Amino acid sequence: MTAKCSGCSKWGDEDSGGITHLNATGENALAFAYSTVPVHDVAKNDSSFDMHEGAGHWVHNFSEGANANFATSLVKLAVASRNG
Repeated sequence: MTAKCSGCSKWGDEDSGGITHLNATGENALAFAYSTVPVHDVAKNDSSFDMHEGAGHWVHNFSEGANANFATSLVKLAVASRNG
């Protein structure tokens, strides 16, 4: 799968410690957490939730999944989305 994500390769706040950037051509520390129990109120984005049942982390080298034809794929996607 090839995906284009705009604005999701960095996060944080310069005023409170800086910005974290993903390295598109190298290693990145990634993490996950999950729970089978839903948030308390799914209609509210600030809803509280209980402790996760599981969590973990790993290091992934993004260069290993690079698409050499990424620019061409984006053009095809743009054309397809315009043509509906």
